[in-house]
Parts: sequence; C-alpha cells; structure tokens
Amino acid sequence: MPVFDKNISRIKMYVLRSGKHKPLTWWSIIDKDGKETETICKKMLGRFNNYLEKNPTIRPTINVIQFYEKGNLIGTATL
Repeated sequence: MPVFDKNISRIKMYVLRSGKHKPLTWWSIIDKDGKETETICKKMLGRFNNYLEKNPTIRPTINVIQFYEKGNLIGTATL
C-alpha cells in the first residue's frame, strides 16, 4: 500500500502560488488518517516547511495554503 494516495488520503493540502507557478498538492499519510484533523494538518505543514528549507526559492511564490477533507475546504494557512 502506498504512503500517500490522492484517492485514499483523507486530507489534501493545496498550495496556491503567485504568477505562472503551478500549485502544489500534498496528501496526508494514509496510515495517519485516523488522527484528529488538526493534528494531521499541523504535521503536513511541518513536513512542508522541511521541504521549503530544502527548496527556498518556492517560499516567496506562496500565496495561501488550503486544507480539504473529503473535498470540503476545512481551513487556510499563510506562511
């Protein structure tokens, strides 16, 4: 079974970016989907921040981060 799967993962994190930059999409870890929604979102942001430390040119292009659960917008975040 995969770690992430856009058809199975409970939470989707959608990163909207400025200009002509394509949005980034991250999915929650499947075996962690039983945890509380807030916990999953915080962990996803933590992993995303680690990704940004390795790819610092992406950070200035980020406008907003949106979280979806089963297709419904559940929250937004900004960096």
